[in-house]
Amino acid sequence: TFKRVKNIIRNEKMKDFKENLLIEEAEKRLFQLYKDKKDEFEASLRKKDYQKCALLLSGFRSTVDNFFDKVLVMEKDNNIKDNRVALLTLIDKLFTELIDFEKIVIE
Repeated sequence: TFKRVKNIIRNEKMKDFKENLLIEEAEKRLFQLYKDKKDEFEASLRKKDYQKCALLLSGFRSTVDNFFDKVLVMEKDNNIKDNRVALLTLIDKLFTELIDFEKIVIE
């Protein structure tokens, strides 16, 4: 899940996220999940409760997968595309606050 997010945002310029530009139900659900879990995640991170942080992040998988199944991120309308990239960037920032998954090498 993390890899899919990273691959989409890697070469994109970060724009400001605007909730009012959410159109598809799947992107609205992803943003709602982000809002619902962000504070709890950050509080757990401050307490160094890394197990709880990992558990919270693992809860994003099905919602992120659904987002990718239902939403075309690279929309022709640049405002919509930029907003979807910004949403994924918010999700990515949560993940990277805990660990930079790109540095994990599995042989």
